[in-house]
Amino acid sequence: MSCISRKLRRGVSQDIEFVGSSQTQNPSASTTLVINKPTGTLDGDLMLAFCYNERFSTTSQFTAPAGWTKLVGTDLDSSLNRCSTIFWKIAAAEGSNYTFTNESRISSGAILTYRNAKIGLHGAFSAPAANAILPEIKIPTDKCILLASIHNDNASTTLGTPSGMSSVVSDSDANRPSYKICSQTVDAGLTGTKTTSTTPVDTGTYGILFFIVPASYTPPEITFVNSASNQNTSSGITQLTINKPTGTIENDLLIAFVVTSTSETWTGDTGWTEIGDLGSRPSLRVAYKIATASEASSYTFTTGTTTNQPSGTILVYRNATYDTIGSFASGTDPVSIASINIAENYSRLIACFARSSGSVTILAPTDMSTIVTENDTTDPSYAIFDQLVGYGASSARSATLGSSSNVCGIMLAIKPTS
Repeated sequence: MSCISRKLRRGVSQDIEFVGSSQTQNPSASTTLVINKPTGTLDGDLMLAFCYNERFSTTSQFTAPAGWTKLVGTDLDSSLNRCSTIFWKIAAAEGSNYTFTNESRISSGAILTYRNAKIGLHGAFSAPAANAILPEIKIPTDKCILLASIHNDNASTTLGTPSGMSSVVSDSDANRPSYKICSQTVDAGLTGTKTTSTTPVDTGTYGILFFIVPASYTPPEITFVNSASNQNTSSGITQLTINKPTGTIENDLLIAFVVTSTSETWTGDTGWTEIGDLGSRPSLRVAYKIATASEASSYTFTTGTTTNQPSGTILVYRNATYDTIGSFASGTDPVSIASINIAENYSRLIACFARSSGSVTILAPTDMSTIVTENDTTDPSYAIFDQLVGYGASSARSATLGSSSNVCGIMLAIKPTS
């Protein structure tokens, strides 16, 4: 048996290998962007698809064919006419090409293939600028690949390669848009920001950093266990009792969201740490606790005065601890919750939106998944969403609630314990 074979059988980590790339461009408006599979792609390889559009209206980000997963996308200010979406998939009995769809616009894109790799996490998009500064991200382990996606809507535009990185593919010909994808092998730690340039000078360049990890790396994982909810449909009630969610065990993280249709201040509840209390309609309160070995079967939350129809939900997560919470957003529609700073990779971002009225459907913010929704005919209505996120700024999250009165939203982050 060869030395290499022995190493593989023992599970020794293999370095990530770049296999190849494929690029395409629609010089005239089209609803489809067809990109070939890179030559040399094998089953088990990681493929990354980068799709760039010249502008957007209502359907901004691209849609991928079956089997692809969206990593991240953005639809920026329409006056600057650009949007981009990044997808990934693990190769398995692949065809020869892939069709990505969008509104009828000029577009271009590329697919990169890597071996011995799996997808990691992304940072935040930079603000548009001639010398766009891509926010730093945190690399979780050694021998990862850092990638930068850089985009400008103009034709014949040369985009600079950030310091320490190498250009993998680029498009700066006479057709819109222009883009560049760069890479760098990096070890665990902060990447620092990465700065690009635009020639000729144009303030519409933007970009984002993300990483892929060796296939042998096992990231920490926060597990959503369960939820429990309750609602008092009668008025004049000062307390709300919610059962302990099924499956809760010692050291699980419990997060409580309780809300009323009137202006109230919730009082402290033994064993819970309050991290948010709006104090005005719809009086959303957020608190958390770590489950002990002898948790009670239910929890009672109390308002300061007689209230109307208090409602609430307790979420349970495993291998998680509280990280941070942002500020309440209110008084607008859509309600837009400001970005918060995430301390660790593989965290969960949790957002809650509420309105004092009943029968309000609240749809998930972009890239978030619905955990709980309460929108029956009884006041109030609320919904809770979450999302896997990496280190750094989360970016804002927004939802439409149908009114700018008696509405609010709040966002928090929990991080893995190991």
